[in-house]
Amino acid sequence: NTSVTISPTGTGVVTIAPGSTGTMNNMTIGSATRQTGAFTILTVSKGDSSGTPGNVTQNAAAGRVAIAAGANNVVVTNNVVGTLSTVFAVISQAAADATLTQIVRVVPAAGSFTIYGNANATANTVVDYLVFGN
Repeated sequence: NTSVTISPTGTGVVTIAPGSTGTMNNMTIGSATRQTGAFTILTVSKGDSSGTPGNVTQNAAAGRVAIAAGANNVVVTNNVVGTLSTVFAVISQAAADATLTQIVRVVPAAGSFTIYGNANATANTVVDYLVFGN
């Protein structure tokens, strides 16, 4: 393996055409001037705390949590989230709870977000989430 330094000084396109596929790790792309990106596959690190229902700390952009039986929400403390983040959440289990049947809203805050269901769960309810922006 070798290190490559690319230092563009103008406008244009930088094309890297390796002889075989590889990876780029620890890269910040478009941090100052954001633009549209296109990916064939985008993989996000995912945490899983669904085995411990209720409020959790999970510092990942995607994850799995569980709303505890008797509750209608779960608070996820998460250092990836900011007040302007968008968080998508869906119930993610084959046999969903009989009363908590849908996620009605997700409220982001600085360092956490709360996922709300439509009713108190009669059983632990597994929820997947995905965070965009911070």
